[in-house]
Amino acid sequence: MKEPFCFRPLICFILSAWGLYLRTREFIGREWWNDERYQLVHIIGPFKPFWKRFVYGDFTCFPGDYIVTYPFLRIFGLDKLTDPFPSFSILDRFLLSFPHILITIVGFYLLYLICTRYLRTTWGFLIAFSLFAFHRELIFHAFEFRPYAVLPVLSLAVFYVTGSLIKHNVQQPMLTKFLFGSFFVFTILFHSYGILMVGLTVLFYLIVDFRSFKEKGSLMAYLKFFGIVFLAAGPWWIWYATGNPLGVLLDPNQFETFKYIPNPLIDMLGFLKGVLGNLTGDRKFYILLLSLIVSPLIPHKERRSQLLFLLLLIVISIEIILLLDLFKNYMFLQRQFIWVVPWFIFLIAWQWDSMIYYFAVRKNPQGQNA
Repeated sequence: MKEPFCFRPLICFILSAWGLYLRTREFIGREWWNDERYQLVHIIGPFKPFWKRFVYGDFTCFPGDYIVTYPFLRIFGLDKLTDPFPSFSILDRFLLSFPHILITIVGFYLLYLICTRYLRTTWGFLIAFSLFAFHRELIFHAFEFRPYAVLPVLSLAVFYVTGSLIKHNVQQPMLTKFLFGSFFVFTILFHSYGILMVGLTVLFYLIVDFRSFKEKGSLMAYLKFFGIVFLAAGPWWIWYATGNPLGVLLDPNQFETFKYIPNPLIDMLGFLKGVLGNLTGDRKFYILLLSLIVSPLIPHKERRSQLLFLLLLIVISIEIILLLDLFKNYMFLQRQFIWVVPWFIFLIAWQWDSMIYYFAVRKNPQGQNA
């Protein structure tokens, strides 16, 4: 049965609206916590030349969130705040977080664009937007005055824009390529995790579409484009990364790496529960994790791409974060891989979509809608 044209967009809109309501309710229902105040202390005042290694909060010299938020602080006259721990009105809090609110809304739209590109069933859309709307970590961090409000949207944007480049064989007008390149450079320099977002996404598409690249003769154009991006951003990333005001190594007695998520060498089951639970975001959806086991066993045509997606964009991303925490003697926290969450949500929806479509076509080879 063919569904109405607007059915999927309507489902996505309703779930997005509910997700934004949950994020707004969370934002209103809690006070600013110390980390948000700490970042504000480092951002208020006269404009800081972002090419210098100033501290912008979150113990980082990466200027991304400063560049995003500072113009709005100026517009709303909040850059002149002097009290390091002021009592904000709810209006002040909304104004301070206004750019993050806008970016959060864009995140829902990016998820819809990605789903439209890859998913073929209504169930896939429903699963993706349900997981995204009700995810407790995304809800908590969505509007907060920290870069973790932006990172999940950046990961979606990187995945979508990279796919768009490949769709057009990297043959874009010079201005478009410059804008895309600038976006990737900005993402790499937004936060220390930016280089992982871009690097792993580029590698994923390179492997998945390698044969297509060779057939279309666009492999060198792809490598040249991102080679220029990494040459332009790489030295600056190193500059900001080595400017950590706490130094590279912290006191091992000050922070316990596995304080919140168990050590996988001691308690692998507890580690997997901690990681997968935070990636899924709500106990009601744990049943959907069965796709990680079942989908690779079904001979649908996307399973190799999905396994590579799981390995590169989920497993390796989190492993690198964990290794960096061990190297720096810092805590392994769920907020550090919040930018992996949208990728994981999309993967689960993609797997269920592929399985449902596979069996629907087998049952009715003439039908294309499930």
